[in-house]
Amino acid sequence: FVKELRKEGIHVAEMVQNVREIVKEKAARQRHEQAPAIYIQADKVYLVPEGIDARKTLNHANPSNTAAIELEYWKGAQQANLAEAYQSYLTKYPQGEFADLAKANLTKLQKASESPKPLVFDPIQVELSFWDSIKGSQDKGDFEEYLRQWPAGRFAGIARNRLKAFSAEGERRDQVPRAEADARRKQGGGQWKEAHLAEEKRRNEAVASQVKRNTETFKDCPDCPEMVVIPAGRFTMGSPADEKGRENEEGPQHEVNVNAFALGKTEVTIGQWRRFVQASGYKTEAERNVTNTGCAIWKWVDGKAQGDWRAGRYWDSPEFQQDDSQPVVCVSWNDAREYVKWLSNTVGKPYRLPSEAEWEYAGRAGSTTARYWGNNPDDACRYANVADQTPYEGQLRSPKHECKDGYGFTAPVASFTANAFGLHDMIGNVWEWTEDCYKNSYSGVPMDGSAWTSGDCSIRALRGGSWVNTPGFARSARRNGVDTANRYNSTGFRLARMLP
Repeated sequence: FVKELRKEGIHVAEMVQNVREIVKEKAARQRHEQAPAIYIQADKVYLVPEGIDARKTLNHANPSNTAAIELEYWKGAQQANLAEAYQSYLTKYPQGEFADLAKANLTKLQKASESPKPLVFDPIQVELSFWDSIKGSQDKGDFEEYLRQWPAGRFAGIARNRLKAFSAEGERRDQVPRAEADARRKQGGGQWKEAHLAEEKRRNEAVASQVKRNTETFKDCPDCPEMVVIPAGRFTMGSPADEKGRENEEGPQHEVNVNAFALGKTEVTIGQWRRFVQASGYKTEAERNVTNTGCAIWKWVDGKAQGDWRAGRYWDSPEFQQDDSQPVVCVSWNDAREYVKWLSNTVGKPYRLPSEAEWEYAGRAGSTTARYWGNNPDDACRYANVADQTPYEGQLRSPKHECKDGYGFTAPVASFTANAFGLHDMIGNVWEWTEDCYKNSYSGVPMDGSAWTSGDCSIRALRGGSWVNTPGFARSARRNGVDTANRYNSTGFRLARMLP
């Protein structure tokens, strides 16, 4: 009915007849007979209960069943929830029992249709717009930046050819021969340097503006986490079969539509958690020794990570030094939910944990590579705090990212380059709790971005990897399922929030 209602200029009798034929055709494919209990007489349409002869009912129609017919008409309008449906009801029953409600619903739908449409993030359009802005450039840095963001992009081959051309021409645009450079410095001195710095600044600002166009932030109170508005969009969730490090629970890949929402710019910090504890008196499950003693601490044995539950370890004493700018750790899913409830009640806003789909959509920020910076794990140290060449208790982790981020444990939030949505640490630093009950595949999961809340909900999904993790874990699609009461000194969370 809804599909037919949306057709313009179609008579209601024709609409009903179309519906009857569609239903009969689909039923025939299943080898049985079925037709809606709808009867058309002149310009009137009647719904007739199953098992009753429609013609006999119509022939004996009388005022006593008028209310029932109006009720069925109203139910149809409600189900369709379209302005045309409510207007049709009002035309037929201008003084009807549901006229006031129909008018209210009609006004609401009309206002909604007049209001500005929410920004929809289209990752394809972002790439096309960026390429369109640089395709005529004589600056090799523009093409290097394109390949950094879209290493397998639509124009990657052209970009690489342009870079080869720059190299063949002596890279005249970006590199001035040493002798000429020295001569310019001697003659013009600061002018050459200023021009070179201005060009570099222009390139950096172009990249920054690409991020800024997709970034709107807000805070609901001075001490509240800063939130980033994530525009609505559609993306492919999960990893392809040939992605290095892939696990079976990352599939099957599927398309997901995500509504606009807000996500924390960073993970919740020690300072923000401390204010919650001081205001509420809350004690974490690590402090109360729920299911296990203290917090699970990572240690290294022959380069391999091993977890060890230790008494007296909790968010304010996780076995390594932290300050208020670093992400809170040693918090369980249950602990994170208590913070969400407290902040929601305190500021009167609908905070929550993100769904897995929301998390991955925001984490990818339009990218389709294994990581939001590309496929190369050894580029991680510009973007993420992960297992790298920085020693941990005198040991190097194995396998590791072949770079050095400078942090053996957690890093202050926002220490690394943000993704294209302006979110920091979406890979690395700490694992992040989500709302979803853990499921070992994506079979049957919601396609609308909402959380999976069926099955064994004593296990919840973690995303993003942490300072502990090796390249296989530090990927946008990587998932982990952990008991809601478990807590590690590599596990924290970030907030999500509904938008008006």
